[in-house]
Amino acid sequence: MKTKTLLIVIITIGVIAILGIIYFSISFNKTDKQEQLYQEEDISMFRHKDFFIKKEAKDKYSFKELIIPNGEAFLMKYNNNPLTLKKGDVVSLKLDFDILEDEDSNVHFVFGYYLNDKFYQVFFDRISNKLDASFEIPNDGEFTICLVGASAGILTITDGFISIK
Repeated sequence: MKTKTLLIVIITIGVIAILGIIYFSISFNKTDKQEQLYQEEDISMFRHKDFFIKKEAKDKYSFKELIIPNGEAFLMKYNNNPLTLKKGDVVSLKLDFDILEDEDSNVHFVFGYYLNDKFYQVFFDRISNKLDASFEIPNDGEFTICLVGASAGILTITDGFISIK
């Protein structure tokens, strides 16, 4: 009787251990596609402004001299419209900033996109004089790339380039 009870306890512990291993391996072993899903964020407290980008070539856009004060979000539009993108497109941003040396430790920048009236944050970190980042589009749709001032001071983008592949 004791052997039978001990065997049931050992089997139960084994099953629980296997389920735990499966759970943790799924939770912590994400694929690249799962990591590309960005979190929806609330940036409604920022003042939103439209900013118009210029088309340089097919799927290549540019802009110059964008001053981004803290607390303002700039909606990047072409011909007053968002960009029509397809699932799997890769959007690359290359930005050159004019930053004073003594401000470097406090210069933070956020960018992401709006899709279906929801903002998805792609990047939030300290920046230096250049930013080169890209992200993959999760679904077909109308995307508005959004640049957000989250620094203690004013950011100036001297040159900005957006390309889609």
